[in-house]
Amino acid sequence: MIYMQSAQKIHIAEQDYLEMERALPQKHEYYRGEIYTMGGESFRHTKIASNMHIYIGNFLRKKPYDIFFSDLRVHIPKAQFYSYPDLVIICGEPQYADNQFDTITNHKIIIEILSPSTEYNDKEVKFGLYTFSESFEEYILVHLSKPEIEVYHKVQGSWLYDTNSGIDKELYINKIDCLIPFAEIYNGVIFDNDVIKINRT
Repeated sequence: MIYMQSAQKIHIAEQDYLEMERALPQKHEYYRGEIYTMGGESFRHTKIASNMHIYIGNFLRKKPYDIFFSDLRVHIPKAQFYSYPDLVIICGEPQYADNQFDTITNHKIIIEILSPSTEYNDKEVKFGLYTFSESFEEYILVHLSKPEIEVYHKVQGSWLYDTNSGIDKELYINKIDCLIPFAEIYNGVIFDNDVIKINRT
């Protein structure tokens, strides 16, 4: 299986990767001995991630879930894979890969924001790697170029797929019973020279 193309492919052990990652300012993902440099994020990408983090974070207050930005590393031991999802939701107390408390293994929901350069890997490669984790139950893919969201959720061992398109639609996150209007997710994002704005008064 081909993972991500990278200008620098260095085969290293997992522990060496973690030591390097904790010492460097730039983030890298890891898959079976190879590291992959992560690119920068656009305004639109950052805005969508921020909108979702705020909305879902408020919804999860006083519930046994937490949502985290991409600075939190996720580890899937069975796949020998470390990544930085755009957003990750966990249920209950975090389960850490080691005593550094910066790498979790019990992700419940992962949200990735798709760009042209990452779409193939997020949809076709990372999804398969994330499914090696028994705790993983929902995968949400948010498009940058249009108001469209794809959702995979696990039901009795099988993955079901759904997609919705249009700023008037809503995203339902099954595992936390949360309904989010697309207008909230894409608030402040420009499509076809028009900025999506919502009135909360």
